[in-house]
Amino acid sequence: MQATRSFEIPCNESTSTMKVVDGCPTTESEFKKAAERKNCTAIPNTCESFYYHCVLDMYATKLVEVCAPFLFVVGKFPGFSF
Repeated sequence: MQATRSFEIPCNESTSTMKVVDGCPTTESEFKKAAERKNCTAIPNTCESFYYHCVLDMYATKLVEVCAPFLFVVGKFPGFSF
């Protein structure tokens, strides 16, 4: 796997929403429940968008839930750099 750094528009509010988790949702139903629980849309921010994500951290050693801008990734894994 290779991390992409092509999307680096700052979204400082994302860092405060990061939480290390044991696993990410594996079904659409689990994803919807996790997104509702995280409630990213209710968190004040100045980002261009603010959505629930469950991704690897920048070292690919931990899974993190985070509110961050939407990003469509193809061919690489998304990682959260804090």
